[in-house]
Amino acid sequence: MSKIRRVGTTTNKNSELIKSQKDFMKRWNVEFDNNNILSFKNRIINILRDVCPINQSLVSFENKLFYQIGVAYNDPFSPYSYSYRESYLLKTIEKLDLSIEKNQIKFLWWIENILNMRGYINDITYLTENISEAIIASGINAQLCKSGSNYMFYPAGAELLDAKVVNDVLNWLENYPKSKEKFNSALLMFQKKVEVRHILDNLRLSFELFLREFFENEKSLENQKEVTGKYLSDNNVPKEIRNMYFTLVSHYCSYNNENVKHDDKCSANEIEFIIYLTGTFIRFLIQTKSGPK
Repeated sequence: MSKIRRVGTTTNKNSELIKSQKDFMKRWNVEFDNNNILSFKNRIINILRDVCPINQSLVSFENKLFYQIGVAYNDPFSPYSYSYRESYLLKTIEKLDLSIEKNQIKFLWWIENILNMRGYINDITYLTENISEAIIASGINAQLCKSGSNYMFYPAGAELLDAKVVNDVLNWLENYPKSKEKFNSALLMFQKKVEVRHILDNLRLSFELFLREFFENEKSLENQKEVTGKYLSDNNVPKEIRNMYFTLVSHYCSYNNENVKHDDKCSANEIEFIIYLTGTFIRFLIQTKSGPK
């Protein structure tokens, strides 16, 4: 099972560019601009120049990319359109106003799609390592990660990704896409410090959707006890563990129901605990299915 891991210089910050940048800043006793999105955009433009396809492949690449990101593609039908310098992709990136926060997120979404364009990028290792370096050099609040063959961005400091229970669950949920979407949304919401009730809603729904996909039924979370109990019993899980599991799920449901109404009473520590607990519930069932380790 593939792990979610940080890519390139997001874990090794000792590239020559970053070392020389830090050395200069130390000499002058100044700090980086930690929100230099324009520098990041310019670095990405330069990086893409070396890896984008040329000739007719560029038009095919652009057409597929713009379809995926939901942007109209206006193929100029010109020989120059086969050149990155004259490409519609470059013109679109240059026009994107990154002083608008939603465009910053959109830009990362575009890059993520480019990274996952199989068969078009000339040197994916060069691209990912340079993008991860550009993130740090530009002071961008993001980190590039990889799960299996897929690349994705997460907010910088998403330390929950390092926890085995969360990391493993995100990978195992590849087979349960509806549940994974909600679990991932809860993680991102937690990092952005959005309203607690939305985090709890997504966690609870992630667990409920997982059980529905796992057991192939449409029951609510509260009505899965019988089928879950039979599954655990059939897999020789001791009665004491089964009872403990159901007791925890019962308290989990009660906590969610109560605190969705009173989200101002929940602390960050409580929400992090619920994230881990949701992951543990899911992880235990999947591990039981996989057999003894």
